[in-house]
Parts: sequence; structure tokens; C-alpha cells
Amino acid sequence: MRRRHGVLHATQENHSKVSAYALADALKAKDEKAANIAFDGCPMDTTLAPLYEGFDQGSSALSYAVKLGYLGVVNELISYGADVNEQNAD
Repeated sequence: MRRRHGVLHATQENHSKVSAYALADALKAKDEKAANIAFDGCPMDTTLAPLYEGFDQGSSALSYAVKLGYLGVVNELISYGADVNEQNAD
């Protein structure tokens, strides 16, 4: 049973990474619909490289989504633990 649980955990972790890259790509393309779809009901690790300091001037996905005015994406990122007190890396 443990082995199956470990496989399930690895699958969820992999899906989280795929979702993180999909979200980063959608935000960079300024595609709000694709950004919302990227969450796909899967918890997302907001500290992964594509979502943290991967945008203009070292900003994160959260600050970039705010800049674009994507309120739904902002709320989702915050619900997954994005740091609302972050500052740009510059």
C-alpha cells in the first residue's frame, strides 16, 4: 500500500510541476484563459522556478498576474501559498 501511495504522491508532484510550467507560459503569453486552465484542480507549488522570479525584472507569477489584472489567477496563487509580501528581485 505504501508503494502505491508513493506513486500517487509522485504523480501529483509531477502534475504540479507541469501545471506550474503551463501557468508560467500562459502568463508570459498574456493568455488569461490558459492561465486559469493551468490550475486544473491541482495544488501548485508557487516556489517552483517557473513561478518564482521567472518573469520581468525577477518578479514572480503572483506579481505578474497582478500586473496583468488576472484576479482569478491572483486568488488561486494566493490560495496555494504565494507570498503576498514578496518584493521584486531587483
